[in-house]
Amino acid sequence: MRKNVIVLTAVALVFIFALPSVGLAGPPDGATMVFGRPDLGSGCNFPCEDDASFHAVDKIQPGAVTISAGETVTFDVVGFHQVAIYEPGIAPKDIEPNDTTFPFLNDPNGRIFLGNPPIPPLDPDASFTFTEPGKYLVICNITPHFEEAQMWGWVIVR
Repeated sequence: MRKNVIVLTAVALVFIFALPSVGLAGPPDGATMVFGRPDLGSGCNFPCEDDASFHAVDKIQPGAVTISAGETVTFDVVGFHQVAIYEPGIAPKDIEPNDTTFPFLNDPNGRIFLGNPPIPPLDPDASFTFTEPGKYLVICNITPHFEEAQMWGWVIVR
C-alpha cells in the first residue's frame, strides 16, 4: 500500500512539473503580422484593371495587434515588401515618400526600425521588441503598396 502511494505521488509530481513543457502554460509572448497575401486577388500585376487584386494581395494581416511592453512582434514577409516601424504619434498621413528612392518610400522622420529590403539574398522577414507603451505605425516601405494599397497597420503596446 505504501509503495503504491509513493509511486502515485511521484507520478503526480512529474505530471505537475511537466505541464509547462507540454504547452499548457498559456499562449506565447508577442504576436505575428504577415506582410502580403499572394493567395488572394486575381494575380494581375499593378496597375490592375481589377484593383481589388492589388488591395487584397498587398495587406498586413492582422491590421492591428496588441502586446505588452517587452514583447516581440514577428513580421512574416511574403513577396516584395519591406517592414518599417514608426514611433507613437506618427500616422499614415505623416509619411512623405522620397521620390529619389522609388520604389522605396524611405521617410526617416520618426522611423525607429527598417527591415531588410526584399532583395535576395537578404531575408525581408523581421522581428522587433517593443519596450515602451504606445501605438506604433507599421508600414510596407514600398511606395505603391503604402500609397495605393494602404499597406499599413498598428502595434499597440500596453
